[in-house]
Amino acid sequence: MAARLLNTSKLKAGWAGLTTAVQEVAARTDRAVQLARLRIALWDLNRELLIAYREFGQRVADLALSIGTGSGRATRSATSQRQTEAVPPDDPELIRVAGVIERLTARMDTLTQQIAALNLESSEESGATLRQRLQTAGLTELVAVIPRRSPLSNKPLADVKPTAECVIMTIIRNGTPFVPAGSTILQSGDEVVLFGSAIACEQSKVYLERTAEETFPQSL
Repeated sequence: MAARLLNTSKLKAGWAGLTTAVQEVAARTDRAVQLARLRIALWDLNRELLIAYREFGQRVADLALSIGTGSGRATRSATSQRQTEAVPPDDPELIRVAGVIERLTARMDTLTQQIAALNLESSEESGATLRQRLQTAGLTELVAVIPRRSPLSNKPLADVKPTAECVIMTIIRNGTPFVPAGSTILQSGDEVVLFGSAIACEQSKVYLERTAEETFPQSL
């Protein structure tokens, strides 16, 4: 009886996990479909906006030409600027096309914001999933700051030996991150990004942030 109940509990847990996975896949699929539709709509709007700008420019050119033709002997190249400035701003066709351009631009701004929001949501979800997987595996990311009187300051990174279960991924110096090499010289104020097992990273953080000469703990 106990074994049967245990099997039933495992089945329920497995089914719940499968249901969650299916829901996550469905949510990602829906988001991908929404993004595809929004991008297609944005592409169509770009095309309509280009046509509207061409129509606007053609209307301005036609009005300027008609003004130049009515003015007599002045050449088009010599008077083009004055002709364009003389185009009546209250021309009904210009007003109509300008309104079209304004509406298309507003719709494009809205679509761009919606696409950015969906991309951000997808990025945050991916980041949360990754962090959850790392935590489940017992891995973490920590930042150690090299102090002012650090015995490691002005020493090459090759001389710094964190544990085998912790690696130095990045160094942030004066706000600028970069991937270090073994010849990279550590400086006070450097933010050293560590990655590895939680225990090893904690120990390495203590080691990097010390302010007096001491040997690396034997447990590391």
